[in-house]
Amino acid sequence: MTVELVTKFPTGAFIAAIAVETGPIMAAHTVLDQGIIQGAEDMAALNGSGPFRLVEDITDVSVQYERNPNYWKPGRPFIDGMQHFIITDPARAIAAYRTGQILTTNWITNMTPIQARRLDEEMDDLTVFWGGPTGGLGVHMNTTVAPFDDPRVRQAVNLAIHRQPIIETTSGGSDAMGYKIPEGFWFSRTAEEYANMPGYRELNGRKHPDDVPGARRWRGGAARRAEGGGGGEGGGGWGRRGGRPGDGTRGRTAWEATQCHRE
Repeated sequence: MTVELVTKFPTGAFIAAIAVETGPIMAAHTVLDQGIIQGAEDMAALNGSGPFRLVEDITDVSVQYERNPNYWKPGRPFIDGMQHFIITDPARAIAAYRTGQILTTNWITNMTPIQARRLDEEMDDLTVFWGGPTGGLGVHMNTTVAPFDDPRVRQAVNLAIHRQPIIETTSGGSDAMGYKIPEGFWFSRTAEEYANMPGYRELNGRKHPDDVPGARRWRGGAARRAEGGGGGEGGGGWGRRGGRPGDGTRGRTAWEATQCHRE
């Protein structure tokens, strides 16, 4: 049997989108005729054609499945069943791996990259596979509140942050550098180009010496603008706006927010 789906516009991502677990095909007689919702709220009510059948669901403890003898593909699945333990504490996950209670994770582990690497080194029969980036950690600035409503301050913060030590501290060096647009696309820069951009670049493993003075110039221009002065060095002219008085509060905040320490 062939199923034909007509989309409103060409989309290469459509096939991948319907293949994920959030877009399953459900039995119409179960959902529409009988009104039985298919979801994790009532595991016993699930009606599917997958390779396993539910045996037991203990809330916040474990879920157990057995092989579906009526599975549509002959000879599959290859195992008789499986049991998933719900473990949210990284220390318990590490202990479960060491004792053999669990053999693998069915999703991204809740261990930190440093914990996972250490476990990989300590266990001979365990291998940690590192996937591609699944998310990002960044600095989010409220652009409606001073001093971050000033683009000069945001530019200064961008230049001042030394990203590589943060990656080393949080992941042991496993995480990749995050960019505004990830590399590898036809519309993005290459990793090499990003690595040489202000704010991202290093020199001999240290913060690039040109970035710190650049951050200070942006910050200084923002402080002068807050005090009612003209355009600052390195940021283009802002000029006076009706001689608006400034008490220096915004300038001091911008100064404190973007303190750059020479290494």
